Amino acid sequence: MGRPVRIEYPGALYHVVSRGNEKKEIFLSDEDRTKFLNILRDYHERYGILVHAYVKRGRLYLKDAFNNG
Repeated sequence: MGRPVRIEYPGALYHVVSRGNEKKEIFLSDEDRTKFLNILRDYHERYGILVHAYVKRGRLYLKDAFNNG
């Protein structure tokens, strides 16, 4: 069974979590970490998403982002 549809509205705060498959690392190098930050910047510029906070760990990342819509 899939997850429920995400409710979206302007000003909403979303807590995003992503983990590596089979508890494997998702950031293997500093280059991977830099690319991740560039993707966050691109999402901000493209969609107006404001990243409030983030944590990068080897096997997961967490972030809180506002929909500035």
